[in-house]
Amino acid sequence: MNILWLGINDEGGCTLHWHKMREALARDHDVTLAGPGYTYGDGAKKISQILSGFPCREWDWIVMDDCNAKGYVPVSFDVKPCKVAWREHDYWNRHRHGLARVSDLILGCYPSSPFADSEKWVHIPHAVDTETFFSGNGSRKHPIGMYGKCGTCYDNRTAAKKMIRTIPGAWLGHHGGYWKNGAKPNDGKKYFYNEKLAAALREVGALWVDSPDNKQALVLKYFEGAACGCVLLGEVPAGDGMFPKQFMVECAPEEIPDALNSMPKELGSQAAEHVHEHHSVGVRAGQIMEVLNV
Repeated sequence: MNILWLGINDEGGCTLHWHKMREALARDHDVTLAGPGYTYGDGAKKISQILSGFPCREWDWIVMDDCNAKGYVPVSFDVKPCKVAWREHDYWNRHRHGLARVSDLILGCYPSSPFADSEKWVHIPHAVDTETFFSGNGSRKHPIGMYGKCGTCYDNRTAAKKMIRTIPGAWLGHHGGYWKNGAKPNDGKKYFYNEKLAAALREVGALWVDSPDNKQALVLKYFEGAACGCVLLGEVPAGDGMFPKQFMVECAPEEIPDALNSMPKELGSQAAEHVHEHHSVGVRAGQIMEVLNV
């Protein structure tokens, strides 16, 4: 089976994990990778240029990988003897309906996707770079931590942050998924910032996690925290999600102190073992190949 994988290359934290997964697809499954990234303005032109060098007739699948909200403009194929798949990372993408129409298959990250009821949609959650994010032997010197953007999109996270600030020794990191102003862009090869995040998570006993707009979407922070051996406190993600919910402690922001005092600490190591076994980039690459091999 011949697959051409068009990969977004942006500055999002998700990019690290998906670059690694694409490497596994190329190394272990002979998938052909193409790129780098596209934007709303020049996506169609760049894709057309790439496809001109890779005639459609040679491919069983062309996969458009929408890694972290940069997105593709709608693409039309005059002749489409192959099938087209869209890896739907961000269902807020303003071009999503055009992408859904042109696609024969939608590989959706989140069960809350507006396309989840479509016959085209298959749930493929985040892959985890378990070489970088691993449980290790961290000191767990911080009883609880949280990182990520706050604001109207994350009202529970904002409330949790206020509560966590009252807990001695708590860790409040800035948004771990993005390069800051002045940093070199993430080109899929510079992993230092993500390594720094993983090291910080290994020093945290419990990590508070939630989802944007209270949609209970299975965001990457669930996987990253669990892979690093944190006990996860917060919202249990909706849907089956392929996520080990049994290793989470569900609580509201105001319940954090009580949950922290009563949580089974062995949940962290159990979750880490589960994520490393079932959610690594290699495992996810194999799952994608099973879906495409129809």
